[in-house]
Amino acid sequence: EMNVQHCRLLLQGLSCLRDEGKHADFNLVYGDARTPCHKVVLAVYSQRMLGTCLQSSVNFLEMENNPEYLVEKLYHWTNVGLEDLDVKMSRAADELDIEFLVKSKQVQVIQSRLDIMERARLRVFSEQLLELWRNEVLTDVILEVGGASFRCHRPVLAAMSGYFDAMFSSGMKESEDHIAIELHGFDKHVVENILSYIYTGKADIDNANADLMFAASVYFQIKPLRNLCERFLCTHTDVDNCVDVLALAECYSCKNLADNILNFMKENIVELLGKKSFQKLNSHTLQELISSDDLIVPGEEGVLNLILQWFDRQDNQSEESLSSLLYHVRCSQIRRETRQRICGTNPHLAKYSSCQTRLLQVDEHMTSDSYRNDHVLLVVRPNHFSDDVDIVCYSFMQSAWFALNQITNFNPGGSPGICFHDNCVYISGGSGNLNNFVKYDCRSNDWTFLQRMGFRRFGHCMCGVGEDIFVIGGKSMPNDTFNTIQKYSIGKGAWSKEGELRIPVSDASCACVASQILIFGGSQSIVTFSHAIQCYDLKTRTCTEIGSFPKGVLTGIMRICSNEEYFFHVTAEGKLLQSSRTDPYESAPELIGTISQRLMMTAYSVVYYKGSVLLVSDTKTAQREAKVIRYSVTETKQLQCDIKKLPFPPDSNQYFAVVVNINKRHLSLPIMT
Repeated sequence: EMNVQHCRLLLQGLSCLRDEGKHADFNLVYGDARTPCHKVVLAVYSQRMLGTCLQSSVNFLEMENNPEYLVEKLYHWTNVGLEDLDVKMSRAADELDIEFLVKSKQVQVIQSRLDIMERARLRVFSEQLLELWRNEVLTDVILEVGGASFRCHRPVLAAMSGYFDAMFSSGMKESEDHIAIELHGFDKHVVENILSYIYTGKADIDNANADLMFAASVYFQIKPLRNLCERFLCTHTDVDNCVDVLALAECYSCKNLADNILNFMKENIVELLGKKSFQKLNSHTLQELISSDDLIVPGEEGVLNLILQWFDRQDNQSEESLSSLLYHVRCSQIRRETRQRICGTNPHLAKYSSCQTRLLQVDEHMTSDSYRNDHVLLVVRPNHFSDDVDIVCYSFMQSAWFALNQITNFNPGGSPGICFHDNCVYISGGSGNLNNFVKYDCRSNDWTFLQRMGFRRFGHCMCGVGEDIFVIGGKSMPNDTFNTIQKYSIGKGAWSKEGELRIPVSDASCACVASQILIFGGSQSIVTFSHAIQCYDLKTRTCTEIGSFPKGVLTGIMRICSNEEYFFHVTAEGKLLQSSRTDPYESAPELIGTISQRLMMTAYSVVYYKGSVLLVSDTKTAQREAKVIRYSVTETKQLQCDIKKLPFPPDSNQYFAVVVNINKRHLSLPIMT
């Protein structure tokens, strides 16, 4: 079965081929006009056309009704109105006997008719295309690899693969129908997996074949499969394989994957130091790591030690190469006595005088050396008992809480909207001041009051996309839930009306996937909850309902976090649900566990961190001390959490948490808990 997102993607690719006049092998003729099509697409939607296309000598059909608009929408269902469905499509659909459209006349609920047609179109396309492929019907190309043969449809391959599109357009013998094309240098199981992805959107990727699948997706120019392989490699990267995965990314010039692996190395450099793979780092990669502000180390002495350990095990050693690495050590942050001791005991430093000079001739009072960042759990606490907003962070490396700059005179009241975007925390509204809008910059540790919202609200959710912040739903009075969406342009510093939800909700959670904002659950009134999953498309500025939570789930207040593959939804009673981030249309969120029994939270936030969900809440554990609970999403059980206590009294009505990097120069006020 093909997933919905892939179905749309494949049809979009076929539509582009048709627009460009590529690989069309059939024409619908209306008078003097011809509508070019692909046989496989026509056969998918119409049994009549399947019979016609199976007559190998026939490549056209004369029509009594103009089929152009109908064919266009079969490929790409956009901007279809009820009038278009009845007037522009109906007669041609009857003539071609396109069953799902003929049946549409029996649908009585006018408001949902177009949504029904869209779902029917995708279902028919996915089911019938797989049927044609599995039964080798209308296949016009044979791929041969490792003694195996695979029969496929040229337009389908070309729609998903730039490699096959170019091959079939070349005019060479490979572009001829029904010719066997031999693929050299590939494993037949990999090619079979590739074809399965092209036709279904699903591929079996595991630790044994991920590198081969990634290499093949790059070779065949199948970008969505390449992205899928990248996500797998990212989520399965550890300190033992990260150097090899980085080499793979660099081999195929995959900057996004390489950047993700480098970030992993920066965050885990202390653990990586003790692994054999550390010695396989090349000098260029090591310099990139140690020059970064995001290298997470206890202190600058640790950077010096890792350079010396790496250099000690290299075959090609030179004074120049060691000196170039030492250039990135921020020497003024290491005590002179420590530098002198290391220079006196390390044989390489004793041998290379220029390296000693670089380390020792440093003014201890220098302040030009910038501090590196620390990896922290940042917690923002609007407090309805105060006009202030507290903000603190927990350093995973130092195992300590630190106070950051708070904002005063904000008066958030209850349920302000909060989101994290581009290293900034944005806070808007709240029952205490319905129009306020502020930003906390994690880089500078500063707050900024921004232009106030033109629409008064609290209980809303927020999401950052590109250069914009979106404020969604909420209410201005306890029983006044609304559906408006506002947009704040970061560059222009101005608000504008954006669009509307299909279902008005407050206290929902939201997240962005590409150019879509997903809105999960929420409250419609004090006693009525929504189980719907809504999707707001930023390109079309329309909102649709794409799914729902299972019955019995408390969706009125819910928090969300995610990794590369999944969303994790945590309800106020501590239930943990999982849904697909890569294909939100695919299935309903699934209950995978309960974080802690007997919970009922009103103030909480959740964060995904290294395979676990961190629940930040006023709710005490059985030991009546820990305010952060760690729950493994893979083992589905609560684990020991090193963060023993939040540095707040339990009197907040909301928390917001995010894992982020904060410069160590801002971590000067440790908090005793």
